[in-house]
Amino acid sequence: MMDRLSRVLRTRPQQYVIQFRKGELKPQTRMSIASDLAKIILDGERERYQTQLGPLKESLMAFERTIFIAAILTPFAMFAAELSKVDPRRNVIAELASVFWAPKSLVGFQLQDMIRYQNSEQRRIVPPARLDASLSL
Repeated sequence: MMDRLSRVLRTRPQQYVIQFRKGELKPQTRMSIASDLAKIILDGERERYQTQLGPLKESLMAFERTIFIAAILTPFAMFAAELSKVDPRRNVIAELASVFWAPKSLVGFQLQDMIRYQNSEQRRIVPPARLDASLSL
């Protein structure tokens, strides 16, 4: 389902177009677009960002994509700020999914990531600050 919501076209070397249906823009479409962007950067253009991303490890590709998508659609600092505002008696994941206009599965991943590494210096494979600063197209 996710693959049909958007698609990547390579127009020229290092130039891409992500297409989607304008009328169908919803959380799943946004995640599909972010997933396509992750494919472009983490797969297709990995050589350009070799110093920031490191060598390709097939066993970690799906996890890297999920972290990339989460960093784009639910940025950690904004996620933490919104989480502090949510009433814990309500469905926290549904509330945050509504705020970020992101699929519940992605919000659940981000929440798990936050809980897992809340007291740790090393939070992710690629910290969001480093990701934001190093990936300029």
